[in-house]
Amino acid sequence: MATRTQYPFNSSWYKYKTPAEMNILRRQWNTFEMVENYDFAVRNKMNAGDFGTRWYTFPQASAQIDYNRGRVLHAAQYPTIDFTPEHNKFVQQSTIYTKVSYETSQPSSGIIFSTPMRESERIQKNNDTSLYINVSTFNATHYFKWVFSSEDERLAYEKAALRLSNP
Repeated sequence: MATRTQYPFNSSWYKYKTPAEMNILRRQWNTFEMVENYDFAVRNKMNAGDFGTRWYTFPQASAQIDYNRGRVLHAAQYPTIDFTPEHNKFVQQSTIYTKVSYETSQPSSGIIFSTPMRESERIQKNNDTSLYINVSTFNATHYFKWVFSSEDERLAYEKAALRLSNP
């Protein structure tokens, strides 16, 4: 199984900190590393089709604050690396296997016809649903709300939200 790259804490960046302040910075750094390693393993399981494990949940608000500050520390020490949280990265759609069909009734004959969804429609629907899950999870776990990168992304989110609210 793949492993996430570990990023060492470089204490030489912080010349005028007391030992207590350095311990706080290390704790924040290590909290970010621990959460990202856990979420990396969860995302790998999801990519393999196992959706039984949840993303990391913070036991206290202080742990989430440490995580956010640890992320800032990582970005400051490694500015060329993208530290997008693992739980905000998309799960590969190719591993989600669903057989979807719609049943429609014909009032004239009362016979139920089943028409399978085209592969491109199924992929688009799965992509929209994945986006909806990621954005909703982000909004539920963060103080700031998701900023859509494009109008298409916003429309895909709204389409999935409408589909899920009206089954």
